[in-house]
Amino acid sequence: MVQSDIPIKFLVVGDGPDLGFLKEYSKKCQVDGSVHFTGWVDLPTLSRYISVSDLCIIPFLDTNVNRRGVPNKLFEYIVHDKPVLSSRLKGISRTFNEDEVIFFEPGNAEDLANKLRWCYEHRNELLCINQKAKDRYFAEYTWDRMEKELYRSYDSIAQSVTHS
Repeated sequence: MVQSDIPIKFLVVGDGPDLGFLKEYSKKCQVDGSVHFTGWVDLPTLSRYISVSDLCIIPFLDTNVNRRGVPNKLFEYIVHDKPVLSSRLKGISRTFNEDEVIFFEPGNAEDLANKLRWCYEHRNELLCINQKAKDRYFAEYTWDRMEKELYRSYDSIAQSVTHS
């Protein structure tokens, strides 16, 4: 159990259909003293929560929607200068590689626990990993760059419609 190995607290931010289940499950597993559920928060509060975190986790399960997508929170964590521990899903791992994000296998609690321990024991390496993620973000994913890509996509769609 990770709690016995490292001093750890989890902050689960947001609400959603599984919040009640997660609260009950944390009680059942007797980890509810290490897990704080905030419910929905506004953006300034979310930013403060991210700012005080040592590590940000994206624990997505392997579903069709999650597999292809790249969550905004990934970029938010990186811009907040936080290392990211994420499920290894196609969209996320195509956006950032293993030199930039720490990955674990989706749904694999043991792998997640092992990666949490690694992150705790390798804080200096995490700083380097986080810097590489920030470098990638600023080189490829800022709004200025993505806006141009969005307009290019719109133009491509408009051209294909007018030529049909």
